[in-house]
Amino acid sequence: MKKLIDSQQYRQALAIFDRQLSIGDQITFTLALKACTKLNDYQYGIRIHQQLSLKAIEDPYLQTSLIHFYMQCHNIDQADKIFSTMKNKTVYAYGTMFKGYISNNMPEKVIELFEKISIKIDEVIIILLFNACAKLCNNRAIKTGRDALNRLPTSFLQNQKLINAAIDMLMKFGDVNPAEVVFETTQNKTLVTYGAMMQGYVTNDLSDKALDLFEKNPLKSNEVLYAIVYNACASLSNEKAIQLGKKIFDEIPKRYLHDNVLVNSIIHMFMSFGEIEIAENLFSDIKDKTSY
Repeated sequence: MKKLIDSQQYRQALAIFDRQLSIGDQITFTLALKACTKLNDYQYGIRIHQQLSLKAIEDPYLQTSLIHFYMQCHNIDQADKIFSTMKNKTVYAYGTMFKGYISNNMPEKVIELFEKISIKIDEVIIILLFNACAKLCNNRAIKTGRDALNRLPTSFLQNQKLINAAIDMLMKFGDVNPAEVVFETTQNKTLVTYGAMMQGYVTNDLSDKALDLFEKNPLKSNEVLYAIVYNACASLSNEKAIQLGKKIFDEIPKRYLHDNVLVNSIIHMFMSFGEIEIAENLFSDIKDKTSY
């Protein structure tokens, strides 16, 4: 079953599950639920749930798989019910709940559940919390996010994904100076780290700082950074921004010009510069035009 699921043959995996149902164990039930989740086959997943024995349904690993299935099917109440009946809640189960709430656009529930956690948490929990706080950006989210960041174990600050999430959250809060402190004290900066800072500057009307950081970036830029810097140039449209925007456009690898999101940013930049002809030429070269 695992090989079939890994190769995205979900129906075939479920066919095997049906044939071996009488000898099914925790692993096969979990794999079957994963296949149902990938297929968005809600009815099949419910049938699997109903076939579980009382002993099986008390297994924390299988309970977590059920929570993930119901969250993916947008049945939040059922996921909540299963989680509430778990005798031994694991950090993985909390993480699955957090991810489910975020994917169902319920970040406030992440904060509510975080405040009830009584077990030792890991970096994944904090990353998800920061993501939820960044989405909400209300007074409660800002307080929770800041407090969690200030109480972080030193070891957590070695996790680059957590650092990136922290920068994104702080920038969404408008906490530019704290975000800069986190950025400057980070040793192993990635393109995502630079992107979070640059996008944060643009969001906080500090596009000039985004351009300065782009020029200091020692890493090879990707389409995400190019899109951000083009948007920053468009926002400023001063002499420096016009010169830099044109220079970057001349130097950008041509393969990136197949990315419609990036090309849209370039068109917007040239329109902001008053370079109508260049923008029109770029637009005419787009094969699959979008409404934006």
